[in-house]
Amino acid sequence: MREFLEKLQEDQRRMRKYLRAHALHFKRMGEVLARTRKHGARVFVIGEPPLHGVATIVAEEYFTFLPALSIDLARPVGASIDPEEEAPSTPRAAAARQAVRHFHKGDVLLAFLLDGSDRETRIVLEGARAKRLKVLIVAGLGAKSGHN
Repeated sequence: MREFLEKLQEDQRRMRKYLRAHALHFKRMGEVLARTRKHGARVFVIGEPPLHGVATIVAEEYFTFLPALSIDLARPVGASIDPEEEAPSTPRAAAARQAVRHFHKGDVLLAFLLDGSDRETRIVLEGARAKRLKVLIVAGLGAKSGHN
C-alpha cells in the first residue's frame, strides 16, 4: 500500500509540474472554449487510440455546460457508399468522414493524440482544418512534431 501511495504522490508531482509549465497554453484553450460557448458553436472531442475513451469522458463529464460532442470512430458504421470516394473505406474511415460532414464554421475540435499516427483520426483533423475549425491538440511529444 505504501508503494502505491508513493507512486501516486510522484504522479501528482509530475502532473502539477506539467500544468505549471503549460498554464498559458491551457488558459488560451479555455478562452477559445469560452468564445465557442458564447457564440453558440459546438465543441467536438476526439481521442486517438488508445485515448479514444477520453473523448467521451471529457465531452460528457467535463464539458457539461458546453455544446460538446464526442467523436467515436469505434462505433459500428457501415462502409461508406459515397460516390466521390475512390474505394470502399473501412468503417472507422467512413465514421471519420461522416464526423467531418457535421463540422461548421465556428466549431472547435479538441483532439487528444498519442503520437498522431492514426489514419482515421488524421482524416478528422484534416477535415477540421479544411473547414477552418479551431483545432486544440493535447498531445504527447510524438504527436507534436507531426502537427506543427
